[in-house]
Amino acid sequence: MKAITATVYHLGLKPLYIIRNFKLRQLDYVKKKCTGYFETSCPSLKGKPYTRKSMEAAEVSEHNPWTRPNLHVRSFQVPSEENSSVMAEKQVHLNGASYGPSIPPPQHYHRRGRGSDCGCCCFLAFLLKVVITVAMLIGLFILIIWLIFRPINKVEFHVTDVALTQFNYTNNMLQFNLAANISIRNPNKKIGIYYDRIEARAFYEDQRFGYDALTPFYQGHKNTSVLNVVFKGQQAVTLQGEELTQFNQERTSGLYSIALELSLRIRFKLGKVKTARFKPKVECDDLKIPLNGSPVAGISNNKCEIKF
Repeated sequence: MKAITATVYHLGLKPLYIIRNFKLRQLDYVKKKCTGYFETSCPSLKGKPYTRKSMEAAEVSEHNPWTRPNLHVRSFQVPSEENSSVMAEKQVHLNGASYGPSIPPPQHYHRRGRGSDCGCCCFLAFLLKVVITVAMLIGLFILIIWLIFRPINKVEFHVTDVALTQFNYTNNMLQFNLAANISIRNPNKKIGIYYDRIEARAFYEDQRFGYDALTPFYQGHKNTSVLNVVFKGQQAVTLQGEELTQFNQERTSGLYSIALELSLRIRFKLGKVKTARFKPKVECDDLKIPLNGSPVAGISNNKCEIKF
């Protein structure tokens, strides 16, 4: 708008609203001059009411700063498209101090804020914090459980008595009859143990030949319990090469190397608190068991190892 107005002034054109403002300001000046001490300056208004029409007819002094000689009023005309290039060239030479520089087009700046990418990153950071917090809580819980129930490593398993009455191998079939007593010692003063599942297995040359499921029970603190395990029957076993040679040597000596294993599912009790289930294994390896008809006590290497 400023650019159009400046162009109109430069071409000698006066918008109608500029002429109207000029006339109003001129009449205001005449009214001030022709009142009070300046009444003599306007003899034509003497004795007449100060109306707009009368003031318009009044003669304006030549010293009136609003009087402009040779004022030619022209109607406002919108330049055509043919003269637009000429007007643009003339606009360059306008006085910037009087009319001001042309207004540049508005520039829209995109402010980088927190958008969807930041939302995704914030969600991932929150998820990572949750995972780390949960991991720390689980680790703390496991540490507390380990500190409370650390004496479980002191629970002792021993093979006290064993009787092997039959152990024959013919045509890849092993016939056996084995009975053993396994003692469990709980030396803890405040911790009881629930044995929810007890499974006993017998192995010869790393091949299982016997299985027995025992009755679950509860063992109190500072208590010793005895498990009676019996393996009887026949099982297909393949002995070849060194394994067969080892069996023949042990049959000659009458002393067999047999291993026993216990698979447990246990819970601990501290006062009224019961823990979750654990699944340790008890391994009694390389038991030297003689073949005879009566139980043998005090066999060699009768201590068993518990593994969680």
